[in-house]
Amino acid sequence: MTKTSLSLTAVAALALALGFGCGSKSSGGPSETGGSGGSTGAGGTTSQGGSGGEAACTIPGQSHHNGGPCACSDDTPMACPTVGCIDPKTDNDHCGGCDTKCSGASQCVNGKCGPTPTTVVPAPASGCTQVRLALSGSTLYWTDTGNGTVKSIGTAAGATATTIASTQMKPTLLSVVGTTLFWLDTGSKTLMKATLPTGTPATVYTSATDINGFVASSDAGTVYFSSGMNISKVAAAGGTPTVVDTQSDGIPMALALEGTTIAFGSQQAQDVDAIYLKDGMTSMCGQPDANGNGQCSNGLRIGRSEGSIFFDTMYLIGGNAYWSHNFDLTMNATQPAAGGKAATEVQITTAANFSPFTSFTITGQTAYFTEDGYVESTPLTAGSTAIVLARNQSSPFSIAADANNIYWATKDCAISSMPVPK
Repeated sequence: MTKTSLSLTAVAALALALGFGCGSKSSGGPSETGGSGGSTGAGGTTSQGGSGGEAACTIPGQSHHNGGPCACSDDTPMACPTVGCIDPKTDNDHCGGCDTKCSGASQCVNGKCGPTPTTVVPAPASGCTQVRLALSGSTLYWTDTGNGTVKSIGTAAGATATTIASTQMKPTLLSVVGTTLFWLDTGSKTLMKATLPTGTPATVYTSATDINGFVASSDAGTVYFSSGMNISKVAAAGGTPTVVDTQSDGIPMALALEGTTIAFGSQQAQDVDAIYLKDGMTSMCGQPDANGNGQCSNGLRIGRSEGSIFFDTMYLIGGNAYWSHNFDLTMNATQPAAGGKAATEVQITTAANFSPFTSFTITGQTAYFTEDGYVESTPLTAGSTAIVLARNQSSPFSIAADANNIYWATKDCAISSMPVPK
């Protein structure tokens, strides 16, 4: 009995010496080099250990997955020894590999540093408060609100700026249709136009109340504009306006036109409406239905209670209206779905850094947009991920693009450019 008892004691001692028992891997307790799920064992180091006492991971961000070796997560798959886990496709300090830095405003896209934006038009010496852009063919146009000017510049290298209009009272929104440039002189409540390239500025219409948005027909013969709670039309040659829509629950802003449909955002109500133009007929939006929801006669409410709509821009392409609200780009059809009601809104994308849109434009099947500090793009497909194209931009505002280049204005009223990523 004594001999047997001594043998069991010796076995127990040997088991403890070999690490079987309390604190062993099988018990899930503390180990010599790491604890459960990254806790620190006796004499261990503070790093992510395994769930049952595997050796601690020495690279920040790594952990044991399902009892396997140390590894980075799927969203940051590359391990840089002195830094930790990174995403080589988007990390500006480790673009394509550890310690490969993208300089300045260049952005890492798919593992390569993108081009650095260049200055097309330097910031004016003084007076500027805001710039808005429009692009047509090989010419870029802009309004300088603070300095009261409307200018243009060719997009080819070495081009110089041309003044189209001066002594304006706060010019803001602008649009090019064919060979006619339209703009809104906010300070005088006047819609203006000039025949390109060097036509004399002329008045289209002066309103007694503020004009909040406008859009010209595809033949440049008619201008639709919002003033007060109405949308009216007036001949581009001048004349007396005709009311085509009245809102009962908001102020129409950011007009877009395609064929005989106008889409617009409604301030106060924060809705998006579409109306159908018919001679001799005036639409009315905002009147409640039996359930208390605002509707449009001769039109359709396609977005409800959007919240923080970006009222500078609206697009209407292929029967779909595109608008921004908060930090999302959204789309919906302007014609009713089955049952005569609006279709369900479709979210295209969300700004990469979750800040409100400060401008957007659509070229082909791509939207380009800005949020504070960044220029981004997204395909026009539902649920797309925004791609950052340029960073370190000072409050970018207003953007234009064609198949080859992107242009945007910053807080200091400089205009920058970069090639469209291929």
